[in-house]
Amino acid sequence: VQLPGLGLAGAKMDIWRQRLRDVPMTSVLERSMQNKSNIAPPKHSTRNSNLSQLTPPQSIPFYKFSPVRTASFTSLSKSDQDHSLSSDRYDESETDETSGEEKADLLQPLGKGGAALGDQLHHLLEEHLGNHRELSEVLQGVEKAEIWKDILQKILVQPIPLSDQKHTTLHAVRNSCITEMQFHLPVGVVSRTALSEALLADYSLSQKTALADWAEQISAWSFHEFTGFFQGYIDLIFEHESRWYIVDYKSNRLDGYDDENLEAAMLEKNYLLQARLYALALHRHLKFHLPDYNYETHFGGVIYLFVRGFPFEGVWFERPSLSATEALGTLFANTPAPHTHA
Repeated sequence: VQLPGLGLAGAKMDIWRQRLRDVPMTSVLERSMQNKSNIAPPKHSTRNSNLSQLTPPQSIPFYKFSPVRTASFTSLSKSDQDHSLSSDRYDESETDETSGEEKADLLQPLGKGGAALGDQLHHLLEEHLGNHRELSEVLQGVEKAEIWKDILQKILVQPIPLSDQKHTTLHAVRNSCITEMQFHLPVGVVSRTALSEALLADYSLSQKTALADWAEQISAWSFHEFTGFFQGYIDLIFEHESRWYIVDYKSNRLDGYDDENLEAAMLEKNYLLQARLYALALHRHLKFHLPDYNYETHFGGVIYLFVRGFPFEGVWFERPSLSATEALGTLFANTPAPHTHA
């Protein structure tokens, strides 16, 4: 089978058009517009038809299984049952503005914040780190390019804590990282109560009042149990000395960027749940793909970079235990269980 005119691709466009008209069954619309008499009238007209003679449509058989849904972190944390395929990279909290006196932060020179600013931050870092484009190339045509260049350079050299008490930087891991990794976790049945109990199974979490209270209130969320897939996009994954780490960028404007304020933000915005789900996704990925995988040896931790607090504050780090990760993983079965109607 050969498409008409395929062998003419190298010809000049005017020659190509002329010769293509000579091929049967092509340029139908153009020819018909030149001679409208070529257009045959419809064989049947419904103008005077008797509508009562139309037969009713066939009944659609009842589907006994619930449709497969895809939920994101945002849809869970907002108790939203619109399980679309939208990304969970950003949420509306990043449009929040701190009332009162404005505090100096790394992104302040760019002006007003919001979701658009966070979107641009992620895009620029993805282009530089993931697509290996130089900053000068990434920033071509970008408004306030010189300000962005200074900000990005500071983010790239910000010390990032690792689980072995060492540090690295985004610049140092540029050649050993993956950006915007999408994942899907199959869901058997997830309910708000089961989610809360799975988090509270982590002893280190349940023994801290603020963390335990946060996990308990998840049982009061309004989302219904669902079956399907949980999906997400991880901003950055990098490998350092045989250990793998997760990085998420946040452009939120907080009251402060010390440890206390960062923990409060992780709970208030439910980022701690996001971090635990990301950890589970990476754990599953490494377990499946990495030979001789061992959690204690190969899983490094989860890092949230609240970049407005740079260069002195704004880095949150956690390395959940294997037992905590696997307790959460019990909700994500290997095969989504069909849900039959009563």
